[in-house]
Amino acid sequence: MELIIEGIKLNRNRNPHYILTIDFMNGSTSSSSTLKVDEKEIEDLKPLILAAACCCVAYPNGRAGYDNYDGLLEYDAFFSSYINFRAYNNIRIEGQSDKEFENFINDKLEEMNPDGYSIDHPNDSYGSQSSFESYSLKYVDRNGDSSKVKIKFNEEDNKRIQFAKKHLI
Repeated sequence: MELIIEGIKLNRNRNPHYILTIDFMNGSTSSSSTLKVDEKEIEDLKPLILAAACCCVAYPNGRAGYDNYDGLLEYDAFFSSYINFRAYNNIRIEGQSDKEFENFINDKLEEMNPDGYSIDHPNDSYGSQSSFESYSLKYVDRNGDSSKVKIKFNEEDNKRIQFAKKHLI
């Protein structure tokens, strides 16, 4: 005879990790994208968390019409498959060739995201991008138990978030 105690999870030895979830809204349709990162790699994930925060404040009431995230480095570094270099003309140095300027922007984007993290930014059936709604981070310990992670940004991060808030609206 074998007695099994229900509700107790045995052999739950897992690698501790974090799960970043970004929620999107397109009209009345919502969706989410997630990224799982090993506990040892959480420092590498911080720029992506900042990018999600910047994108969420860019259009706090959702995107409309032809609104887009062009010209927001955080978006292009982590979510975009196409870079609109013209959106960055406000930081272009006078006399800089197109190639030099594109290399400069690409270097900035690589500097922000050296590990190449990305999360899919979903489109609707018409190809229209969804709005960033919210983001959350949770920690999953070696027993499989998860806890919400509070994110506290430093002063420099808050400046980037405020820039995103003012830049695209």
